[in-house]
Amino acid sequence: MARSTLHIHLQGVCEQRCSAVCDCSDGPSPADEHGVPLGVRSGGERLVFRGASLNAPSFGRVLEVAHQAGWADIRVRTHGGRFATAAQAMTLANQGVRGVIVPLFSHVAAVHDRVAGRAGALVSSLRAMRAMDAAGLSVSVESPLLPTRLQDLSEILSLAHRAVPSLAGFRVYGPSAPTPAVLTQPPWEEVRASLRRALPLAASFGLKVQLFEYDAIPLCVLGHDEEHQRAHQFNPRKPVQRRPGFGHLAPCEKCAVRAHCLGPSDAYREAHGDRDLLPFAAKPRRLFEQRTTPRREWNASHRSAAALVVNRVLRPTIHCNQDCPFCSANETTENVFNKPEDMLRRIARMARSGVRYISFSGGEPTLSKDLVHYIRAASRLGIKDIELVTNGALIDSPEKVRPLREAGLTKAFVSLHAHDELLSRRATSKIGDWERSVRAIHAMLDAGIVVDVNHVITAINHPYLPRFADFVSSTWGGRVGISFAFVTPQFKALENAALMPRISDVTPYLHRAMKLLESRASPFVVGSRQGIPPCFLGEFTAWSDFVQMSPQAHADDEPQKTCGPQCAGCRFAPQCVGLWKPYAARYGFDELIPVQGERLSDEEAAVLAIASPPVRLIQVVPSMRVPARVWGDEGELPVPPLPPEPRRLPVLRVDDRVVRVALLGSGPHAQRLLRAARQVRGLSVVGVASPHLLDRDPGPFAGLTLDHDPAALLDATRPDAVIVAAATLAHHPLTRLALDRGLPVLVEKPLARTLDEARAMVSWSEQAPVMAAHVMLFTPGVRQLRAMVADGSLGAPRRITVTRRWPPSAADAPKAWSRDALYQPLYHSAYLMAAFGSGEPTLTRAEARGSDRPLWIRAEFTFPNGALGEIVLDSEAASALDEVTLAAAHNRRVSWRREGAAEALVHDTPQGDRTTSVERGSDAEGMLEAFRAMVLGKGPPPASALDGLVAMRITQAVVDALADRMARPEAPKHVASPAMRTR
Repeated sequence: MARSTLHIHLQGVCEQRCSAVCDCSDGPSPADEHGVPLGVRSGGERLVFRGASLNAPSFGRVLEVAHQAGWADIRVRTHGGRFATAAQAMTLANQGVRGVIVPLFSHVAAVHDRVAGRAGALVSSLRAMRAMDAAGLSVSVESPLLPTRLQDLSEILSLAHRAVPSLAGFRVYGPSAPTPAVLTQPPWEEVRASLRRALPLAASFGLKVQLFEYDAIPLCVLGHDEEHQRAHQFNPRKPVQRRPGFGHLAPCEKCAVRAHCLGPSDAYREAHGDRDLLPFAAKPRRLFEQRTTPRREWNASHRSAAALVVNRVLRPTIHCNQDCPFCSANETTENVFNKPEDMLRRIARMARSGVRYISFSGGEPTLSKDLVHYIRAASRLGIKDIELVTNGALIDSPEKVRPLREAGLTKAFVSLHAHDELLSRRATSKIGDWERSVRAIHAMLDAGIVVDVNHVITAINHPYLPRFADFVSSTWGGRVGISFAFVTPQFKALENAALMPRISDVTPYLHRAMKLLESRASPFVVGSRQGIPPCFLGEFTAWSDFVQMSPQAHADDEPQKTCGPQCAGCRFAPQCVGLWKPYAARYGFDELIPVQGERLSDEEAAVLAIASPPVRLIQVVPSMRVPARVWGDEGELPVPPLPPEPRRLPVLRVDDRVVRVALLGSGPHAQRLLRAARQVRGLSVVGVASPHLLDRDPGPFAGLTLDHDPAALLDATRPDAVIVAAATLAHHPLTRLALDRGLPVLVEKPLARTLDEARAMVSWSEQAPVMAAHVMLFTPGVRQLRAMVADGSLGAPRRITVTRRWPPSAADAPKAWSRDALYQPLYHSAYLMAAFGSGEPTLTRAEARGSDRPLWIRAEFTFPNGALGEIVLDSEAASALDEVTLAAAHNRRVSWRREGAAEALVHDTPQGDRTTSVERGSDAEGMLEAFRAMVLGKGPPPASALDGLVAMRITQAVVDALADRMARPEAPKHVASPAMRTR
């Protein structure tokens, strides 16, 4: 079964006598003292009532408990005999059941009825399926494996689809308990043939048949068929847990996938022994590859496009000596050859097939001790262009470059994501590597190697694109070209989605950088495959490589990209494959403006495919001349406008004074707080400090005192308080700087980079108040809820539940099992839970569901006073929701809920829930008003440094408890400098 689903059995009597083949005959589920099956009160993603649950006296009561626990999807397995009409089926829908699962044993009525032990059972079930579908219930079918003379899975599927064209699912499983001889499941060879017919039919109906660990169908049944391997669902990074009733037989002992397979059931072993078990000699790549990046399905157009690709990439390793948060390679990356014999064999094969351009990439290829041998082999085999894709940190001298050049290296593509060391640290998590990369470029140029730099554009560095362009052109002139590459939302970059800015926010800075480079005749190109379509470039469209890269884009990227509805009218539509799907899901298609005009002819495209980008605008060929797009970058870049009608602010009393604040940081969080501060009466931001603030246009900071040195800014402006909204690794030293001057501090979340740094900041708060920027505590509804606890109107909470739900496509839903993906949502929930508890809670249990990414996480805590806490993250919900529920004495319950722009308090009363809407306000403005009050001595910080430390401890405890789910033995190893690591 899918681990994201809880199946329960209630004690009842079933009208059918099919227990010989059903997997519903295990008896009632273990229950608590109130008769509620264990796990129901915990809530979660999907709850399924199986067996005779519908007829159980306790069904209604348990169903009510399930709704109260917050189960998102409740389903019932039923043969449907009681639901012959839509009106009868509505009784289930009205009880909050979302779907039904109907067992079908055979497409032949006589067989089905005999197995069910009830005359007319098949017709009754089909009639009920139609009625339940008409009542709006989701209808799925499941079939146990029976002898093929009694059952044809394809015919069952066709019969079910005719009854319910909107059929939601089809499950196949092997009976795990011994069955009567006449119903014994067939040997695997017959099952294999039956499934091979049924799966394509299911796909034509829009159904995805999945075989899970406990469906009693071993991996070798379909695992040898490449086209059907994905039917088997399991966690490729974690061995399966053993279960009674299953076991490995002799052929399984040497099977390469043994650890991930339960083996055949005891029922199969008794009937057929080890017949038709086909062990794997090696792990099939497709069976084990990460399911978030499914294997390509190639068609004729993809193959023809691939035949035109001239540059082939080979990877000696996937490991790296840096730790860029936007890395787009992992263990599923293709063309990785760790063994020298495999790499040399592939090089020889490419040379024989006529390849003339090879790139050695990674990871970081210079980590391979055999790199020189690979380059020499490629050169001796006649491959003309040999490129090294590297960060250059390990080849930063002439002595290290010379062997590569002598072996035959002709080109280098050097990753350089910043114009100076400090910004580079944020991009690579390494201290000192920027200077090494720069030295490596000098050394390779001196050795006669052609060098281009790869500059990945992210939310970290995009405001500094003009400064980077100036640095490269001033340092190396036209000898080094720049490839501007937008961050690719895959792997680590997808886990850190906040690093992906809107392209329309990037283009004003990119446009200015392109103008500077064009004016100096410095070469550059804008990578289309990496994510910036040509329609964003205006008069610089000719510098896009979309025509040259079109074969590779269509061959490799097309399934992962999407075009907007307006793209069909663009003159470059045949060559462009659009936006990355995660980008489109986050930002939509509104930015796209199709380029008008006749489409490129085949002759024009052929000429452009072999042409280099122009150097000056005057060289642009007529077919690539596009009108300029106006980005507002003449003079200063645009400043975000203030709201047209600010909210009414209270008039200050004469004795109230304005609190003057210095802002340390210039990123998105700092800009958000600056906009909020401008709406808070009595608060004035007087200056901003950031290491690169003077390298960029002032933008939203125009009119303020600006400095790259925080200490100099504090000396010049002499503020009353400080807001630290810089990168997390800078929170510790910047807070120390402010407190040494006796200035109160507001610190963005999380409080610090490490727990040790957070503990130090707590101890320093004795010098001056330190407030943690836990912004959701200042949501109007949360403030009301906290007030109810403080004034005793609710009573001390006995249970605190914090729930966060997202639809799967939500930008902030966790996209992978990693610390980076989980830390922020867990931290939000941790400080909300701690705000209503007493003291620091202890983690007592953590559970989760989802193999490729977190679908559902639940963590339980106990506070020192005995109160219970709970955090639930659900990324499979229908809509986004934040909720805090407090349960106090005498069964009193109050919940705060925020869904979209709506915010409400829900009181559980004897008469039912009473919902009170809450007027929305700005959380950030409320937090800054509280910070101002703290600075003026009107009370302690409403969220102290200790609160920030507790939230970090809670978050770390949950992350540590889920560490086994994040274990990826074959994942790339990345190295960050010790001072850049987080824990």
